[in-house]
Amino acid sequence: MTTDLEQFYASRKGQLARRLVGLQLRQLWPDVTGKTIVGLGFAAPYMDVFAEQAAQTIALVPSSMGAGRWPEEGPNRLAIFQEDEIPLADQSVDRILMVHALETCRSLDRLMREIWRVLADDGRIVLIVPNRHGLWCLSDTTPFGQGSPFTAGQLQRLLARHLLVRGEVRRAMFVPPWNLKLLQRMAIPLERAGQRLWPELSGILLAEAEKQLYLGAPSFQIAQPRRRRYVVMPETAAARTSTTVPVRMLAPNDRRPPRR
Repeated sequence: MTTDLEQFYASRKGQLARRLVGLQLRQLWPDVTGKTIVGLGFAAPYMDVFAEQAAQTIALVPSSMGAGRWPEEGPNRLAIFQEDEIPLADQSVDRILMVHALETCRSLDRLMREIWRVLADDGRIVLIVPNRHGLWCLSDTTPFGQGSPFTAGQLQRLLARHLLVRGEVRRAMFVPPWNLKLLQRMAIPLERAGQRLWPELSGILLAEAEKQLYLGAPSFQIAQPRRRRYVVMPETAAARTSTTVPVRMLAPNDRRPPRR
């Protein structure tokens, strides 16, 4: 799996994806000075955008993808993790970047709980997933065509369910996933036109969210009194054989005492 991803990002299409997504990431996180940034999934190709400013960058790869080395030069900052256990301390991460992780995750709820745990109180996360309405999720020759694509609404519900307040949603990669030099040369003009004219057809979605510390108190409502209706219970055999003297019920206008 890791080999396929490495080959994709070494290709012309992979380089284009890094360029277009990197532009959006820079706008979402313009200043990461002194921050600790962790990439989950296969986020290493996009971590270089923050390498110069961030205090520390770490890449965590799921065990199902295998392991490699990152970066190519210098100390290795890549490790393997399990989806239900991120090997980091509580509240130790300022930013998390998820790429090629959400759409193939087998324990999504557990992974999202672990993300909430390791995020700092003001921590933020960016989810990068293939857009269900775009063309890249239909291409088997790219990693964005693997797994389950998402819509913006699905991402919003996922984040809200795990106490992550959704912020801005950005879109990128409007150029079709075809290996044509002409299209790739026109990538930037197509990107600008797509943002204005057909934003729903982007290749990927970038959803940013912030960690939510407290839940709002529920608004209680005063219960309205109910109008009770009583049902006459049938007589049992024991009641019929009882020595109790029957009493005739008075009609509303009947003032006479019952006959004994």
